[in-house]
Amino acid sequence: MDKTNAIDNHFRRIKQKIASDDRKTLKKFILQICFSCLVTFYLITKIDWPVFIDAFKQINTVFYLLSTGMVLVSVYINSSKFYWLLKDTVLTLPTSRLMAINLMARYYSVFLPTSLGHAAVRWYKVTKNKQGKSFFLASTIVERLFFLLVLVVCGTIPLYLYKPQNLSIVFLRAKLIGPLVATYIILFVLLIYFCVPRIQQVCIKAISRIITIKQGGKIDQFLKNFSLKNISPGKLGLLCLFSILWQFIFLIRIYLIFKATGVPLSFPEAVWIGSLVMLLQVLPVSFAGLGIREGAYAYFLALYGLPPEQGVINGLLFFSQMLLLAGIGAVLDLIEK
Repeated sequence: MDKTNAIDNHFRRIKQKIASDDRKTLKKFILQICFSCLVTFYLITKIDWPVFIDAFKQINTVFYLLSTGMVLVSVYINSSKFYWLLKDTVLTLPTSRLMAINLMARYYSVFLPTSLGHAAVRWYKVTKNKQGKSFFLASTIVERLFFLLVLVVCGTIPLYLYKPQNLSIVFLRAKLIGPLVATYIILFVLLIYFCVPRIQQVCIKAISRIITIKQGGKIDQFLKNFSLKNISPGKLGLLCLFSILWQFIFLIRIYLIFKATGVPLSFPEAVWIGSLVMLLQVLPVSFAGLGIREGAYAYFLALYGLPPEQGVINGLLFFSQMLLLAGIGAVLDLIEK
């Protein structure tokens, strides 16, 4: 009888923990929606609506469709990256299946932090009912680190190398030095941890001593498997190469959206603006980046003396492409179920 009561109490605690986690997730989701609504409402009150409507009417459909086509190309590149990463492992999947998972993850990531939510859903879909969860989790984190590193590089090099045309850009560069340097340091430290097995082993031993992890236990096994498992330098280079290629396609998308809305900026200027806006979207504070993205584009374009309304339209067009992928993913998810 005592053993039965102990089991019942154990399952009761598990249910309470799950219910508590669900409530926390719901609260975060509600807070993100509220934040997006507040920022969006602020933008609505600041927009010159006649200028906005006039700029919206002048959107070049051809450039927008070309940019949208590049979205599908980026999905293929991203799926190919994971095909080569998972090749010859227990998680090997064809590129077509990875593309479907990618699109379904896009659907779910609308309700999760941009980029990070997409990666989490992909991890779940790929490793469901399979071994290798810790390995793919580590691989996913490394892939995201490469992605963020490429974003930061693309955001900083054009911004700091080209000669600014006004003092606003000079002040912006001065403000961003501290946060960008800190971001570089964090990314490099994490990449060194995952990519250098000896350093990782030293860190695991240190963690085991500090919190007294039982040898052979679940936590100990997780820490040992939470690595790239001596993945070859060639695969790491390929991972980085695919991240750079994806970023290049992404920047072409942004530049084509600029062309569609008549923003008279060069490709290098589109590079640093698009990269920094994407970095801001990664922050888990809004619903699908809504509000932050549009406000950031409005702010950066205003530095060049352009109407902020054009920036808001650029953000909305980018959001429409996200919704297109999410719609395709929703259909695929429904078919799969």
